Amino acid sequence: MNKRIVWPVAALLAAALAGCGAAGANGAAAGTGETAAAPTAAPETAGAPAGSLRWLDEYDAGRCYMVGWSEQDNAYAVAAAYDYAAAAVQPLCSLPGCAHDSPGCEAWRRITMGVGQVAADGGEVFFCYSSGGLLNSGDAAADAELAAWQAEHEGAPVAHIDVCRADGSGRRRLVEFPALEDSEAGTLQMWAADDRSLYVTVRLTNDPADSGDDTRALYAVDRRSGACTELAPNVDTPVFVSGRGLYLFEYELEGEGTADVRDKGVQVRRLDADTGAWSDGVHHENSWGPASPQGLSSGGCYLTAAGGGARSLLRADTMNGTLEVLDPDSGETLATVTGLPAAAEGTHVDWQCRELENWYAVQSFELPWGSSEGVERLFLAPRTGGAAQEVKLYQYVSARGADPIYLYDEWNGRLFCHAAYRETPATMLGKDGVPYATSDIEDIYALLPVESALAGADDYTYFTNWPGLAR
Repeated sequence: MNKRIVWPVAALLAAALAGCGAAGANGAAAGTGETAAAPTAAPETAGAPAGSLRWLDEYDAGRCYMVGWSEQDNAYAVAAAYDYAAAAVQPLCSLPGCAHDSPGCEAWRRITMGVGQVAADGGEVFFCYSSGGLLNSGDAAADAELAAWQAEHEGAPVAHIDVCRADGSGRRRLVEFPALEDSEAGTLQMWAADDRSLYVTVRLTNDPADSGDDTRALYAVDRRSGACTELAPNVDTPVFVSGRGLYLFEYELEGEGTADVRDKGVQVRRLDADTGAWSDGVHHENSWGPASPQGLSSGGCYLTAAGGGARSLLRADTMNGTLEVLDPDSGETLATVTGLPAAAEGTHVDWQCRELENWYAVQSFELPWGSSEGVERLFLAPRTGGAAQEVKLYQYVSARGADPIYLYDEWNGRLFCHAAYRETPATMLGKDGVPYATSDIEDIYALLPVESALAGADDYTYFTNWPGLAR
């Protein structure tokens, strides 16, 4: 079976980003590149209030943005969005009467390097090309043609960020990072935004054999001009934002160098987005329940951060089935969720939390010691606290178990979710050139009212897929 997973998260074209970090003083070049299109509709940034930080992801104002392949010409990518109001996948193109079937379409992008990340904020969509270097198709003639096109239209392939309006208009190059000239040089990743800037990390690889020698830093990139200012060195991975602070975890480990290494505690650090100054937030000593003979803990009480909106610091207590929302600076408990699955000796329990507008979506995984067959369950818990409720809807059911639906976003009382798989017969060529029968699996996305999810009712509104987008 050939399973084509088309997650609507970030890009479909690129290798995953390997981290984050820093360029030197000349690591970024602003406002260069692709087109001379009019600037996007970002507010004037000089002297303007920055507002609170917002976590950057592909969800914004009732849309999920993505990049896929063009059905008409696989040398091009197509920028599109799952539009919740229309319940349809729509190309990012504002041209009247455009058929979206040729390079003249605003949604089309010549594929010269993989898109590592797509993010949206405030009516703008950002495309992060995480590392330079042309894609290598293995076809010498095609690669030569691609290299010639790149040299004529864009110059040397370097990591960069492009931006356009939500309708696809006004596309332009925001900033380039010349030090990241190929895929071995390092990585670029976007983390947060405010009304003035994007906050990105750049990681330069100085010695491919020694990642500890990498140079890392966090930069503020002006949304209007692309001017790039180093905010702080030695920054790896922010985990959430709140107010004007980016927050990181510093882990304290015990048992390093052994097979039983675990987190002893966490120090939360706050980086001020205005001054670059560091301060200490919550410090937490983790605790862990009984462990199996193989070293698998039943559960514990530890700090984590919710994915998605990434605005909350959470204390997960899988031994007692509670989830606390903490003030990241004082440690004060702001809300408590109860009724989640609790671990016991003989069973390992782990949670993954995603922050939606009004809810936490909590995926629980329960695994008996010595077993390879676990149980996955989905819960919705109010962000204001209270009892969690199980969502008994499934994207896949088999004799070996069931996978709950996956929740990505919330909009106007509805949940954007991965609802099901669609399997269709397919034929592929084997290594010997002989065709063989297999199956192709497509991911199905839908909107679901919150009340239907809580009631276990499959009241889905499925998305109409745009036929010009390969999946």
